[in-house]
This record gives sequence, C-alpha cells and structure tokens, in this order.
Amino acid sequence: MDYNISPGDMYKKGDVLASIYNVSTRDTEKPIESTQEEIKVIQDGIVINRCPSSSVHEEMKLFQIMRHTYTK
Repeated sequence: MDYNISPGDMYKKGDVLASIYNVSTRDTEKPIESTQEEIKVIQDGIVINRCPSSSVHEEMKLFQIMRHTYTK
C-alpha cells in the first residue's frame, strides 16, 4: 500500500488517498498496473489519521477523515 496523503493534509474531490496492490489480480502482460487499485475521495476534507502499516487486510480501517471542512 502506498499512501499519497498524510495526517493533517487537506484533499479535494477526486484526489487519490492511497494505492492498494492485490497480487491476486496480476496480469503477466501488465504486472504492476494490473495489481494496483486507487482509493479516491468523493468530497473535500482533511485526513485526521491513517493506518500506520503499509500491509493491510480486508475490512481494515485505512483512514480517519473529516469532511465538510471550511478554510478562511
């Protein structure tokens, strides 16, 4: 797992928070691209916390986020 954003960082709708790699979806013609899945956000917000490990399992909470934030 590759994180693209750190706690305290703001993000915009459509940004990629992280990329997950799943070897069970591997294609021999495109080995890296076929295993990668991006986690994109649907609303603006800020990252409060994230999972400290790059090794994640099914149904783990990866991020704690706050939506509907306002800046001056």
